[in-house]
Amino acid sequence: MRRPTVVMDLRDPFEIVHSDGAGLFNQWPVLNNIKGITSKNSEGITALASAFGVLVVFTRTGVWFVSGTKGNFTVNHVTENAGCVGPLAWCEAKGKLHYLSDDGIWSLSANGSVKKISEWVDGKGRVHGVRGSLARLNRTRLSGVVAHHDEAGKCLHFFVPLDQDE
Repeated sequence: MRRPTVVMDLRDPFEIVHSDGAGLFNQWPVLNNIKGITSKNSEGITALASAFGVLVVFTRTGVWFVSGTKGNFTVNHVTENAGCVGPLAWCEAKGKLHYLSDDGIWSLSANGSVKKISEWVDGKGRVHGVRGSLARLNRTRLSGVVAHHDEAGKCLHFFVPLDQDE
């Protein structure tokens, strides 16, 4: 899977700018700019993913689907409660995107539904999951998180900085 790179213009960290097309990588016409992404967190766009026939846009707190063509883009807000921490902190598996948010691991479906998969309640009402690991995350280094789907092992791996990792 090809992972788009997030290149941010600090004048507007929520604006998506892209080149004009095949072989024209040095041309960045304003008509291509995609606006309409917002967030409670001022950091801006943290990750992009090409999935479900749309561009999936993540901020630290939210998810958007962008569709359409040059000059005629539609921006649909999916959620403002479960964003992605960094550009490589997501992976695709079994038709869904799985990603690390500030409060756990989430799964995103093509229909826009999001579900926290890192925490569950058993039949006795006890909560299970990765709370202990989440508490140890080095929050200043989360942009370096890498997610990986191990198809042979049928599992997701999230490589994360813990405690005061350099």
